[in-house]
Amino acid sequence: MLGSLVIRIEKVESELFDKELENGKLAKEIETLGKSLNEQKNETERLQKQIKTQSENNEIKMNELEQYSRRSNIKIEGISDKENENINETAEKVINALNKNIP
Repeated sequence: MLGSLVIRIEKVESELFDKELENGKLAKEIETLGKSLNEQKNETERLQKQIKTQSENNEIKMNELEQYSRRSNIKIEGISDKENENINETAEKVINALNKNIP
């Protein structure tokens, strides 16, 4: 009976040793995954900052382009502006406004 008890204890010790090895491997894998997760988080933050900066730059450039496209426009007070108005209608409004207001 003592022999079988010793064999069972050795078997339990062997299983315990195997579990400790497995736990060590899992702990290393968890550490590796944690490092990878932190790297991904840092990369995500860097890309978000880059996207924000690019978006701000795009807004500035878009505003500059809009301003440039209006460089030759003239706004005359008292003349309404309609969407899809052709150049002849606009010219007629300008001529009529000038004739009324300039003696």
